[in-house]
Amino acid sequence: MPEPDQPQTVSTADVYAAYGEALYLAQSMEMGMRIFYYLDKTLPNIPPGKSPRLDFDDESLPEINTNSLGGFIRQFRRELLEEGAIDPQTRSLMRKLEQSVEYRNWLVHTYWWERSSQFNTAEGRAEMLAELQELIAQFRGYDQMIRRFVLLYFAHYGLDPLQIASAEFQSYLGRGALG
Repeated sequence: MPEPDQPQTVSTADVYAAYGEALYLAQSMEMGMRIFYYLDKTLPNIPPGKSPRLDFDDESLPEINTNSLGGFIRQFRRELLEEGAIDPQTRSLMRKLEQSVEYRNWLVHTYWWERSSQFNTAEGRAEMLAELQELIAQFRGYDQMIRRFVLLYFAHYGLDPLQIASAEFQSYLGRGALG
């Protein structure tokens, strides 16, 4: 057992695992926004008293599937602005989601380029791991927030999300329990 004042050595596997978890959470955020917009396109068109036929596996909307996380966030912001006045909480939420896209893009496109020299030392890997753990915590929070949007949408229409017979959607709901 290491001495309490000696830092633990961070392995390359630790860094890769944290990086993978951050990417996983960013992808889960994107999936949540895709589901949110699928619901937004589908549920308002259901006639009163009729049960919605939601099948995320077979009836994916092509224009929704081509959007990235950034595209969804921009669409969300544009729609909120079109609807009129935005309260300070919603404005703050939009900024956080927009920042999450910047972090996600940085992680995917430039993280390894910027951190390559750090990766070669134990101290550098420890710094990378701490940085990635911070991103993981942020992405997990954003992912949970988007998941709450999806569940609120179901509640707004008086629907139980557990009744949706879509493996993709149930998998999404199950991932929320993991984090």
